[in-house]
Amino acid sequence: PGDQGVTRLGDDNWIMAYVHLAHDCQVGNHTIFANNSQLAGHVHVGDWVILGGFTVVHQFVRLGAHLAGCNRRCQRVRCRPCQSICCQPRGALFALRGVSSKSP
Repeated sequence: PGDQGVTRLGDDNWIMAYVHLAHDCQVGNHTIFANNSQLAGHVHVGDWVILGGFTVVHQFVRLGAHLAGCNRRCQRVRCRPCQSICCQPRGALFALRGVSSKSP
């Protein structure tokens, strides 16, 4: 689905202190965004996604359902469902592992 010109937040999400959801973001249901997690514009987040504290997601990124993200910055990484991802302080991909073989 393309951008719809609105920011949508699903049901039963836990949004902690200082979280930023930018314009045109689409957030699924049952997500957890820890303190100071930040989504840039046009980010799509699937259901049951968990973002650790101080996670920064670059614009136009899609995070698949059941993704578990560590803290730090993630730039232009397309994450499949059921993966976990950790990034180094300068945004380089540190670990990407999971059980899904299909792209979202």
